[in-house]
Amino acid sequence: MCDNETPRLDDPAIGVGDWAAFLLDQDIAVARDRNGGLFLIRPDEILVRARDDAEADAITARAVEIVDVDDLATVGASCRFIRVKVRPHTKEIAGQQRWSVEPVAELLAQFAEFRASPVHVYSGHGALEGSPFVSGSPFVSGSPFVSGSPFVSGSPFVSGSPFVSGSPF
Repeated sequence: MCDNETPRLDDPAIGVGDWAAFLLDQDIAVARDRNGGLFLIRPDEILVRARDDAEADAITARAVEIVDVDDLATVGASCRFIRVKVRPHTKEIAGQQRWSVEPVAELLAQFAEFRASPVHVYSGHGALEGSPFVSGSPFVSGSPFVSGSPFVSGSPFVSGSPFVSGSPF
């Protein structure tokens, strides 16, 4: 996809298991792009980047023109982006009630001539789940992802000042 190409999104027909209720409560939709990539987005807004004041005016005028006031949509601006909101809706996907990406996909199509993108959601917390056993001396560098009840052998070496954010349990 080119840098200025508008992403095409749809609702993937996959189950998310126990995450369905969490995603619904947190206003998070699961989206699939044209290449089959899955990611999390806000189901009710997009960001449109304005290159200059004239383009910002054109984007705002388009938003006011296409967004139905009865849909409780708002237009807000920051220094670089114009946020356009629309009322989201839920639908049954893979047997689970979830937020649909359809309203966002429609907004993206309406702003295709501009640099528009969905609002991505990144989720994480500093939690180690399970009952890990650690011994020996492995060296870990980067941002590893650990899930389940891992077994690590060696003497872990941690260099630097690790920062943990979130609610570890």
